[in-house]
Amino acid sequence: RVVYDDSILSYTALLDEFFECQKPGLGRQYASVIFVDESSTTCGSGGIVSSDNSEQQQAMEWKTNAIKTNLQQKPTTTDKQLLSPYEIVEIEPLTKFYRAESYHQRYWHKQRVRAAIGAVLIAGVSGAFDDLGGGAVGNFELPPVGSGLGFDSVCNVVFLMGAGWMILERLVVRDVRELRCGDLIDELL
Repeated sequence: RVVYDDSILSYTALLDEFFECQKPGLGRQYASVIFVDESSTTCGSGGIVSSDNSEQQQAMEWKTNAIKTNLQQKPTTTDKQLLSPYEIVEIEPLTKFYRAESYHQRYWHKQRVRAAIGAVLIAGVSGAFDDLGGGAVGNFELPPVGSGLGFDSVCNVVFLMGAGWMILERLVVRDVRELRCGDLIDELL
């Protein structure tokens, strides 16, 4: 949910900024959606604020104008299937809005360490570290000697344990809750 002061930033300018930040691709899986609040009042920074005109109407006009402008700027092509990226943006009425589970919040910030460790473990399994320490890593075996549990086996086990932890985390953490007016603003303050 976006809270803004329309005396400082117009709704159309907000939509332009949204589009610049989103840069929606031409696929539907991660397509952008603008949810508009058509109730007579909306949530503002100071509480409840009256809505002057239809957000959905303004958003549809913005999309139509953006598509026309975008198509006019495109080079002439024979491919009729090329769409304007603005056509991918859906405009739908606001319904219940839920905060995603905590593992989705700041996803890449949390996952980049796991991704780096996963890459190192995959490299260990493939033998990339076998020559380290004069071949000590490649010849490493867990006791008892001859058990066949070498460095690559340890990397496999640690990688699978990490993958299992991620799956378990998703099964256990179920903190989805409906957001109400002002919830996100309260978290930022």
